[in-house]
Amino acid sequence: MNGCSDNDNPAIPVEAASLTPHRITVLLVDDQTIIGEAVRRLLSTEPDIDFHYCRDPTQAIKIANQISPTVILQDLVMPEIDGLTLVRYFRANPATQQVPLIVLSSKEEANTKAEAFTLGANDYLVKLPDRLELVARVRHHSSGYISRLERDEALKELAKANQFIRQTFGRYLSDDVVDTILESPAGTALGGEKRYVTIMMTDLRGFTSTCEQLPAEDVVTILNIYLETMTEIILKYQGTINEFIGDAIVVVFGAPILRDDDAQRAVACALEMQIAMAKVNKQCQVRGYPLVEQGIGINTGEVIVGNIGSKKRTKYDVIGHNVNLTSRIESYTVGGQIFISQNTITACGPILRITNQMEVMPKGIKKPIIIMKSVALRVNSICFYPSRKSFNG
Repeated sequence: MNGCSDNDNPAIPVEAASLTPHRITVLLVDDQTIIGEAVRRLLSTEPDIDFHYCRDPTQAIKIANQISPTVILQDLVMPEIDGLTLVRYFRANPATQQVPLIVLSSKEEANTKAEAFTLGANDYLVKLPDRLELVARVRHHSSGYISRLERDEALKELAKANQFIRQTFGRYLSDDVVDTILESPAGTALGGEKRYVTIMMTDLRGFTSTCEQLPAEDVVTILNIYLETMTEIILKYQGTINEFIGDAIVVVFGAPILRDDDAQRAVACALEMQIAMAKVNKQCQVRGYPLVEQGIGINTGEVIVGNIGSKKRTKYDVIGHNVNLTSRIESYTVGGQIFISQNTITACGPILRITNQMEVMPKGIKKPIIIMKSVALRVNSICFYPSRKSFNG
């Protein structure tokens, strides 16, 4: 025998063992050739066990890295490297840190056993062990290790798949919705629940008539400038983008994740979105496009949220009277305005300052409602307005 060899099939290089990493793979490190042959014979009757023998302890780590053993057997008395020192090496080597290690000794010594276990050995056998006992211990330790390997690989594959899903569907869904789908076994199940949320709808005023005068590619470019800018702000305030409808955006604060300050964040988000229109129009102006203006409506109330559709096509949606009311409120705005409902005022509390209001009779509503305009947000006793031009009506 050479220093290290594959006794099952000498014609196959040691590296080939890595092709079957989840078979039981035994590495024996022992300087006595007779022991190597004896252990090989003891395990040769087991068709699912691959046996590898290394006579030179200085090569043991290298061979272990090549074959990825599921259990290591090693002698405690060897030249060049003491057996207990080799245990330390195996435990310091990243590839063998967790591999079950059975130490072999010619006699039972309590102190030696204790030291071997302290250094990280998993088991102790007096050589030569009984065949049935050796096979049982090899199977027992390998089984646990292989289960951990398979679990770790499954988790890595799941993490890889989840990352792909996040990168792919993160362009179409908010992070919160993607997280809900990935983290909950029922994340994609059809169904919904009642939830008290704040809804924000935005629209570019007069944009439809503008579209008729521009080439299609210019219309799309303007939309992309606008939507990219607004998306960053909405995500900053943890809003869930429910959908884009042409030049309109539907945003929900409170689903799928409910937070105490949903209404406040919705108003703060709307204020920053109106301020950001200056940035949008600057980009449009540079390209020779017409300027655009945005109207925003905000409402707070109970809705039904959840997955609707079919098994082949599902959408995370928000449904109910308060969704329609938000749309009605937004329809009263002109460029630069933010109109909000009384429910949102109540939900925001004293942080919100209102200087104007009006009574409207939206379509589908049985009695007039009061909506608020000229909104300012108090932060550290300072009032923030979206722009001097805003809320002029």
